Amino acid sequence: MLLSSTQGEMMITLPVHRRTASSRLLSDILFTDDVSSTILMRHLRTSYGAAPYFEHYEDTLVKFFDTYAKPGLPLIDFNLGSLRWLENEFGLKSISSSSNYIKHSELKSQSKDLRSKDSFSNKYWTYDRYPQVFEDRNDFVSGCSVLDGVFHGGPEVESWWNKKVTRLYSRHE
Repeated sequence: MLLSSTQGEMMITLPVHRRTASSRLLSDILFTDDVSSTILMRHLRTSYGAAPYFEHYEDTLVKFFDTYAKPGLPLIDFNLGSLRWLENEFGLKSISSSSNYIKHSELKSQSKDLRSKDSFSNKYWTYDRYPQVFEDRNDFVSGCSVLDGVFHGGPEVESWWNKKVTRLYSRHE
């Protein structure tokens, strides 16, 4: 997770066991014993305690981390749970999931293939500027975790989300 902190960009990684060669299933990527909801929250409190909406979301985020950030649990459950957390907090339309695989050749020719790691670099995505707590020291830190937007924008995140999703969807149709 990329965060905006007092020192500028801060990257937090979640400790997981590497998959074995015999399994490539996402459900087999599990948290190690080093994962700690307490440490995750400490990083967020340090970086965002002064953000306007941090306290509003803190309690439900603690519950989310206590539920999904535990040793031995699958990373995919954490990721899907984070989407559900956002949906619940902002009343967003449920994000559908599918067990079907769409082959690249079945995608429309002008669609962006998002399967490669490179597709998530900042060269493919644009981020609208919004006020950040430490912007006066670090300038705007682009590409942060959605939590950055949540803690700084609160209820405005829903309109930011809808605007961004609409723009990205129309660009790749």
